[in-house]
Amino acid sequence: MRRVFSLGFLFALAQASLAQLSGPLSGTLGPGVYTIVGDIGVSAGDSLRLLPGTTFNFLGPYGFGISGTLLAEGTASDSIVFTTDTLANPDRYPGLRFTSSGSSGSRLAYCLIENGKAYNGGGVHCRESASPSFTHCTIRRNSADSEGGGIYCFDASPAFSNCIISGNFATGYDG
Repeated sequence: MRRVFSLGFLFALAQASLAQLSGPLSGTLGPGVYTIVGDIGVSAGDSLRLLPGTTFNFLGPYGFGISGTLLAEGTASDSIVFTTDTLANPDRYPGLRFTSSGSSGSRLAYCLIENGKAYNGGGVHCRESASPSFTHCTIRRNSADSEGGGIYCFDASPAFSNCIISGNFATGYDG
């Protein structure tokens, strides 16, 4: 009987590892690895909760627009990851895009945001009165063609507490 339980458990893990996502998201996801195969987002008025141990692996340069509420609260021992393989996907994904005041209830804790690339804000981009909060997050190895390799904010006021922001790069604005 124990073997049947183990096989069932492994099958469930394999199913979560093979999940592909695109389009609007809401509800609860995770834990597991999700392959992002198209633009994704949380619409205004909707919410998405990501459980500890969830990874979003962007397969191409697909956006993650957040106009609603994103609750991505990992733990010190079980974080939440937003990433891409930069060799397989050299164009990368444009990071997390908080695009309105409707995203202001968003909370991210113990998240890793890495390998994003955008015109502005390769890791995190906040605008239009967005004010998400970030606690114990790591934002690393992101780049921007203009400003804010790791983080870019325009008319927004996100909060960062006990975060590590390192190894990000922006070419700067020349006009």
